[in-house]
Amino acid sequence: MLQDLDQLATRLERLAEHLDTLDAQRNDLARRLARAEAENQRLRALLALARDRVDQVLNRLPNPDPTPEADTPNIAPSSQPPVEPDHGTA
Repeated sequence: MLQDLDQLATRLERLAEHLDTLDAQRNDLARRLARAEAENQRLRALLALARDRVDQVLNRLPNPDPTPEADTPNIAPSSQPPVEPDHGTA
């Protein structure tokens, strides 16, 4: 009977050690998660700033083709075949 109690006490001690290890790992993971979330938030803020800067630069660029329909004359396609250039091989 005493041997059974000693084995049970040994197993309970190992269980308590495992619980301490798991608790330490959980705390470490919680700290790592908090750091990762803070880094994620910092990177999102940097991305938003970068997007704003790109938008500002794009807004300063001239519009290359503001209204293509208004500036392009309405020309019907020619019914004649295209003229090929003469390369001097007569």
